[in-house]
Amino acid sequence: MSPVQSILRSALTAKFEVPGSAIVPEASLESLGLDSLSLAELALILQEELGVKVEEHETAGSTTVGELSRVLLAKCATATAGAQ
Repeated sequence: MSPVQSILRSALTAKFEVPGSAIVPEASLESLGLDSLSLAELALILQEELGVKVEEHETAGSTTVGELSRVLLAKCATATAGAQ
């Protein structure tokens, strides 16, 4: 598991009380019980933890854990490459 995936998993389990066993790549954020307010809060948490801009549409309810992980990994890779 990458550091980005660990941060995402930690946010979902600690802040939103999502069972770890439910956090699978194909699970939508909505299916994990996150409502629109929770999704906005998740975007802010990820932004703070990862240091990259997370757009609200990237944490839409229909977005899956796998899709969000891929977007975050790409953003972090771009930010790291740009910092060098």
